[in-house]
Amino acid sequence: MATDIISSNEAPVVQIINNQISTTSTDIAKHFGKHHKNVLREIESLECSADFHALNFEPMIIDVEVGKGATRQERAYRITRDGFVFLAMGFTGPKPPNSKKPTSTPSTKWKNSSTSKNNFPPPQTT
Repeated sequence: MATDIISSNEAPVVQIINNQISTTSTDIAKHFGKHHKNVLREIESLECSADFHALNFEPMIIDVEVGKGATRQERAYRITRDGFVFLAMGFTGPKPPNSKKPTSTPSTKWKNSSTSKNNFPPPQTT
């Protein structure tokens, strides 16, 4: 079962699936204002280990509306938090080094510093 934890125009939709935070390549394309086919190309050409790619970029098939109630199937990816950080670095800053999985990302530092299973920051009050 999927649980949306963020859903807004300012951020891609993020879900918890099987106790893991993830998003999709379609949501990333929308957020960064890119064509989905270009995001797919970026994912498939990432310079990371095959193990990192397999663990963080899960291929999936989605239904896309093409008009008049018709749909077609299209490739997409379900992407973990670590995969998102690695992919988004190429959209927003310097390219990741020619290496395998990054040893430490902001998300793993956040994950490792948490003391409970769902250690989300408290809601802000105005």
